[in-house]
Amino acid sequence: MSVKKDNSEEKNSDLKDQVEDRKTSNPEVSEETIENDSDLQLIQDQQRRIQELEEELQRVKDTHLRKAAELDNMRKRLNRDRELVYQGA
Repeated sequence: MSVKKDNSEEKNSDLKDQVEDRKTSNPEVSEETIENDSDLQLIQDQQRRIQELEEELQRVKDTHLRKAAELDNMRKRLNRDRELVYQGA
């Protein structure tokens, strides 16, 4: 996950550089700059949300795996106990 995070930070940096380049190359285009800044903010917000969702997905997958393992162990224990009861009867 850290690789993805580093990539998104690099993309954010590149986007910021592009916006700054446009600001300095043509200061008269302020409306475009404002749109680019809001677009940049929107992209950053979306990237943050994607990162949060990826982390939540990992937590849910981990929980699911643990619950499945717990259920499997319980089935095995139940079968073992059932066999012991039948052998004793």
